[in-house]
Amino acid sequence: GKIPEDWEVDYLSNHLYIKGRIGWKGLQKSEYLKDGSGILIINGTQIQGDRMDWSKCERVPEWRYEESPEIQLKVNDIVMTKDGTIGKVAFVDYLPEKTSVASGIFVIRSISGKIDQKFLFHYFKSPIFRWLIETRKEGSVIPHLYQRDFENFPIVFPKDISEQRSIAKILSDLDAKIELNSQMNKTLEAIGQALFKKWFVDNPEREGWEVKTLADFIFVERGLSYKGSGLSEKGIPMINLGNIAKNNHFRDEGIKFYTGEYKEKNLIKPGDLIIANTDITQKREVLGSCLIVPSHLCNDKILFTHHIYAIRNKNPKNTLPKYFLSYLLQTPEYKERTKGFATGTTVLALPEDAILNFAFYCPDKKTLETFEKMASYLMFKVSENIIESKKLSQIRDSLLPKLMNGEIRVK
Repeated sequence: GKIPEDWEVDYLSNHLYIKGRIGWKGLQKSEYLKDGSGILIINGTQIQGDRMDWSKCERVPEWRYEESPEIQLKVNDIVMTKDGTIGKVAFVDYLPEKTSVASGIFVIRSISGKIDQKFLFHYFKSPIFRWLIETRKEGSVIPHLYQRDFENFPIVFPKDISEQRSIAKILSDLDAKIELNSQMNKTLEAIGQALFKKWFVDNPEREGWEVKTLADFIFVERGLSYKGSGLSEKGIPMINLGNIAKNNHFRDEGIKFYTGEYKEKNLIKPGDLIIANTDITQKREVLGSCLIVPSHLCNDKILFTHHIYAIRNKNPKNTLPKYFLSYLLQTPEYKERTKGFATGTTVLALPEDAILNFAFYCPDKKTLETFEKMASYLMFKVSENIIESKKLSQIRDSLLPKLMNGEIRVK
């Protein structure tokens, strides 16, 4: 397509420093250290949502850092995956200590003085760059991108570097607000967990509190055993195991859509509680996970699959408040119970009794109501932040290609 006359097209190789770990210097599993010594090493698992997750970094001997100075990370570097899921990028705005990269990672720096590093980072997230990767990647089992092909990718950029920086600032500010909302939500969720623990776990004074089981209040209902022929690009949204992430979080990208037959009992709505009754791994990371169907789905008719239980109240006059119940089903005691009751060798399953026979101290009605008001406010703020972040993401994603090809100009 057309670009502004004061923009330039050139090969990445003329502007960038691109380095990866040399094949014969590849790391062996036996080299990874568990005692906290050595230097940090980055692979694809640490690149999460355009940022580095330093908590997941592993360590290797320090001599591995010294032997490969070309991949010693610096602040403002960009790291990118070149094997498997190609093109995951993160901007290194902070280095906790000496850090190198594993074999599946490129270290990238702008060195010509003509391309701003932050502008480059956003270019790597643009649709044109994603298309270039799809046309140049090789390998059917484990896709990979060769350095020589990467270096020959074109880049379109304003000759005026101040315009590059203005473009990058717009996109970075949107990213920063989305990240701030994410951090705020982590804080709000932590406050809710701390309140629940203080009131209902650590509280030694339980006078008048009765020992109950969940079966006194609820029953669980398994979702739709669906047919693959009913899956579609459009239709009724269907929550499935792919929507349930670790730590009781909901993954929007896992939503499926269904046009086949179903029954009313296969439906849920925002605000309902669901539990994962299956785990396709032996790690038990999602088995028994309880979460609330998020309000931002904005649909009164939502299906759920047979890998999910929906929590239903036995008696409308004798219910447990949903936020109390959701926190109760995140306690260590409940999690240990679900792990112990898991059945199956390859695919794990959670029987209903493992949930329904879970015993707990049931607080008095006034205490429950007070806690529910506080938890409701916290979760309302979480929901507001999620909705705002989704809108900001849509704005960013619509602006990105237009800013990167000069359709929208900034000064």
